[in-house]
Amino acid sequence: MTRRTTFWLAFLIVFVSATSTRAEGGITWTPTNGPTGGQINTLALAPGLIYAGANNGVFISRDDGAHWQAISRGLPEALTINALAILSDPNQVLAGTREGIYRTRDGGATWTLADPRLADQFVLALLIDPQSPNIIYAGTTATILKSENTGETWSETGKELPSARVWGLAAAPDGSAIFAATETSVYVSRDRGAHWQTSAEGLPSGARPQSIVATARGYVLGTTQGVYRSRDGKTWSAVGGALANGLARPLVTDAKPSDRVYAVIGQNIFKSADGGTAWSPLKNPAGDLPMTALGLGEKNSLYTGTARGVWKSNDDGANWQMLNEGLVNSSVHTLLFTPGKPGTLIAATRYGIALSRDRGATWRDAQGLKDPYIGSLTRDPANASILYAGTQGGSIFVSRDGGETFSLLADNLANNAPISSLLVWQAPANTSDLYAGTQGGGLYKSADNGARWEKQTNGLSNVARVTALAFAPPATIYAGTERGLFALDVSKPGGAWQAIIAPNSPGDEVRVIAIDPQNAQTLLIGHATTGLYRKTGDNPQWQELGLGSAGGRVRYHTIAFNPGMTGVIYVGTDRGVYRSEDNGASWSAASDGLTIADVPALAIDPETPTAIFAGTNGNGVMRGEDNLSATTPDLFTIGAVIGAILSAVIIIGFALVGWRARFGTVAQDRSWRREYPGWESAINDALWKYGEANATNLAKLPRRYLSRSLQRYIEEHPGDALTLQISPAALKLEAFTAAQKFLSHWKAAWQVVESADAFKTVTSQMTDQLCAMLGFTRMEDRAYHGLVGYVVKAPALRLKIPPRFPIIFIPRHETGATELNELRDLMGVLSMVSYFALVIDLRDLPTGDNKQSLKRLAREATHDFIVLDGADMRQLLIAREPARRLVEMILNQVDLTVVSPYVTSGPVPENMFFGRESELKTIVRTVRDTNFAIVGGRKIGKTSVLARVHQHLKDSPEYEPFYLDCQAVHTHADFFSAVDTMWRLALPTHTPEGFRAAGIDLCTRHGSRIVVLLFDEIDDLLRYDIEHGERLFQILRALAQESRMRFVFCGEKVLNAALHDPRLVFFNFCNLIPLSYLSRAEAQRVVTDPMQEMGVALEGDTVLADRIVELAAGHPNIVQYVCQKLIERINARRERVITRTDVAAFSQSAQFAEYFAEVSWGAASPLERLVTLLMLEKPEVTLGEMAETLRTRELRVRPAQLDNAFDDLCLYSILQREGPKYTFAAKAFPEVLRRSQDVYGLILSYSDEIQKGDEAING
Repeated sequence: MTRRTTFWLAFLIVFVSATSTRAEGGITWTPTNGPTGGQINTLALAPGLIYAGANNGVFISRDDGAHWQAISRGLPEALTINALAILSDPNQVLAGTREGIYRTRDGGATWTLADPRLADQFVLALLIDPQSPNIIYAGTTATILKSENTGETWSETGKELPSARVWGLAAAPDGSAIFAATETSVYVSRDRGAHWQTSAEGLPSGARPQSIVATARGYVLGTTQGVYRSRDGKTWSAVGGALANGLARPLVTDAKPSDRVYAVIGQNIFKSADGGTAWSPLKNPAGDLPMTALGLGEKNSLYTGTARGVWKSNDDGANWQMLNEGLVNSSVHTLLFTPGKPGTLIAATRYGIALSRDRGATWRDAQGLKDPYIGSLTRDPANASILYAGTQGGSIFVSRDGGETFSLLADNLANNAPISSLLVWQAPANTSDLYAGTQGGGLYKSADNGARWEKQTNGLSNVARVTALAFAPPATIYAGTERGLFALDVSKPGGAWQAIIAPNSPGDEVRVIAIDPQNAQTLLIGHATTGLYRKTGDNPQWQELGLGSAGGRVRYHTIAFNPGMTGVIYVGTDRGVYRSEDNGASWSAASDGLTIADVPALAIDPETPTAIFAGTNGNGVMRGEDNLSATTPDLFTIGAVIGAILSAVIIIGFALVGWRARFGTVAQDRSWRREYPGWESAINDALWKYGEANATNLAKLPRRYLSRSLQRYIEEHPGDALTLQISPAALKLEAFTAAQKFLSHWKAAWQVVESADAFKTVTSQMTDQLCAMLGFTRMEDRAYHGLVGYVVKAPALRLKIPPRFPIIFIPRHETGATELNELRDLMGVLSMVSYFALVIDLRDLPTGDNKQSLKRLAREATHDFIVLDGADMRQLLIAREPARRLVEMILNQVDLTVVSPYVTSGPVPENMFFGRESELKTIVRTVRDTNFAIVGGRKIGKTSVLARVHQHLKDSPEYEPFYLDCQAVHTHADFFSAVDTMWRLALPTHTPEGFRAAGIDLCTRHGSRIVVLLFDEIDDLLRYDIEHGERLFQILRALAQESRMRFVFCGEKVLNAALHDPRLVFFNFCNLIPLSYLSRAEAQRVVTDPMQEMGVALEGDTVLADRIVELAAGHPNIVQYVCQKLIERINARRERVITRTDVAAFSQSAQFAEYFAEVSWGAASPLERLVTLLMLEKPEVTLGEMAETLRTRELRVRPAQLDNAFDDLCLYSILQREGPKYTFAAKAFPEVLRRSQDVYGLILSYSDEIQKGDEAING
């Protein structure tokens, strides 16, 4: 092409486009003024300036917090700011983030990455050397960084530190020492970071440092067990009192060390005016909201950053005011306009509901929401002043004044299941039905304005999650569920919900539903993973609507039709807003100006349809103007011609530049990126056809791009067993031969489905290959109606999957409900007590007809049938770790709650047994010569340990173990009957002497093997025996002394007391094995190992795992209970990430508080409970001090009684003894007790009970 040709072509293109077009619409977004607030993680103050680090960048105030301005230009989108440091010039600031350290030199107008080499560092703390301000330290999740040039470049200076999170940094006033508070200990460097050593004398092992500051009198340290102080930074002592328990973070003092120190512990702020010796509580401004930052201003001003923004006190914490004007960092998940009230916009945020009467110019908070965690919001279509709000805690609130105030309508509707969707249907008789969809509890309906609720099971019996509700005139209600779309014809009283199943309708969870306001027969639904679909009129077909540039994995949040623009639809996703002008046939991105791409909510102003409002995840509400223009006529104007000529000249200039750069590096890189998707497909085809992709079989791939393309392919398929050869460039499929063999069998099985014998022969070979690949052991096989099932034994996984299950092959080219029924029958033929099976769908690529989709049918079955089709099997065959990939496939097809391995009742299975190795080894290695008694509190793991001992002894040829659960054994008669039934041991008489004779015979019968009798839950039987002269346990002790019989007992306080009472037979009978809480490392494995197996991520990894362990105080059962409830929580919203918000919300729930108290405190006596309650005010006491406290309450308790009470509390791991003093063993226990119980009322009740008991004894 010549330059002259280029000129005329450009001229023609521009001229035509300037004279006749229809301009495409677009949306330009600008922020509104709220809702204000949001998570504030750190504060930094300088004279006249305050910087706030949020979850969405940095904010600045130049008037003491009265007004704020976002200053995040240059920061990555939605970047969380963890730490801020102001340099000598207050316009120069460093920001610590999860992607390294950023800096600004112009007061936040622009930010740049300080040192690109450290972009992968997660920075938690920053410290400026007080004597050398050019030296700056940064604490990260793994080490300490140091800069000697004011943050320009950084190097690691914490190589001597163990790899641990560095939560806080502090410097001695003279710069002679730098202190680091890490999650493992306190470290000090006296040579500016060159060398580090521990400095933690006096800190108990469980107190993990969280924050540290230097004062004029020494140092103050916040830990997971309260606040400690030190004069020299070497030896630490607990502050005690109200600061003795709980996580202490943050701490703050003045820029120049003084005696003034502030600390946050839990939900409380404390102040010390003497360097940390004495402390006093301040007024809490934020209620139950987390306080995550503190800042000290001039005079007596104090600032705190919370989950709802910034609060300020001008009188040292006596009074507080919220200062959030301009600080818009909130997350909005629902938006509503109020009909008849122009400009009235209602936004549901993470921590409440906000109201604007002027289209977002100003906002105010709704009042009356006792549970502010809002999950859903709707209005009454017949009365715009009535709104309903559903909460994450399972409650429903109602407002009758347009959202100004709310009152409780229904509490705990479905056993704490979050309310995820609400709908009001106005019946023809002017009555309203209120529907509430939950995450885990199904759908509920109230026909009397919320007074009574009824669960909807007619057609929805298998539905647990209802994520969306919508009404389509004249009489249809749609429900989006985890099992797809359902519809109810409300014109038919008593009608049932019907599943909407069409040949090409996906069976995936429906997250969002939208009805076209101009055509109620047009329905749009967004699925969790399979995309966006449209159905119009009576046409049963669903049309898939792609979002063009959005690509595949888009999370659909909301859909909105524009009532003023025919055919215009908007979709809010986690990748921004998309817009269609042709009823969804084509889409374009419409996110210009959106600083946050995640858009959970959209609302269109009914008065001005060109005004679109978007609720974002971290930037409040944004307003967009839809610039859709009409088609313009073909008019030739002088201006258009002139514009065309000028445009042509510009294009020619660019064309000349592009001509020169056609073969440059940038152009070639652009070309490679554009063409790679096609080459990726060619590489994949070559791997499956030849087992190798190389220059010969990729002839159309330019040689200069071959190595780079193969490298990218292997990077994008990290789980596949691939080997990259550098020279000559080639990519090899390691499992090619095995894969081809399996696929040849696959093809043969497809061809011989009509021959039962041939089909079984081929599938038998396929099963053998699968067993070899996955580590299964083949056991037996059966056929039923042509179906063939092969029972296999699988290696133990940390999933709740049975150890034995079948692999089932179906000899059908088409499948339906009949095959599903036959699958169930085959499970019975195979005598499967579980409901789990792998089902092989021999269709290589299943059709889009969902009536023929085994996966669709299996999802609705009561059995957990995991369907593997041709595409799944190919992925399994080429996996580097086939077993792990199979687990991923299983997890994609079942609820997490189905496979979650966490156990909260009964013994834990072997794959969930953590810790206790020392106890196990002690018993198993020495039981041939010793008897044992395992004692501990409720659900502490006694039964699990005993079960493991039993299994170890069964596997040993030296022992013959017999296990008996004595939970229902209360008398001698119960015991003899249980022995007879469970052990098949014929007693000559049902007496202790008869048992002795049978025991001697048992030992004789087993010859050289040692008989070990294991008794679980022995307390009731032991109490009965003591009351009846100890006849039975005298016999047991005699058997242990005169024969080769040994005993292992499990029990609680009765067993423990008998072991220590010299008057009883049990004294010195057994070696004591006390069980207490797990160590931090053991408890952390209970959290993390199963989560990893299930593909569940923890936000913050071990930080959040530590928080869960702290919440459960290391109690093994409570750790599993918390994890199981968190799994249920994320499963309800179909996610695989547990967030800090999840843990925080559950920790505040009454459900957790009640369970914690029940497990930890449930078996305690009235005296033991009273002692515990009295210790809430004085958490460190001696026996004498408690006796005096009881005397002042006129309670007569004998010393022996009190001594036994303290012993039992130690047995239950409620208390621990340190010298003469007793303290709480579980640091979380006091706080949970305060939150879950009426402490004052219980003290009076237990005091009265003890007093009456004493009067009864003394007549």
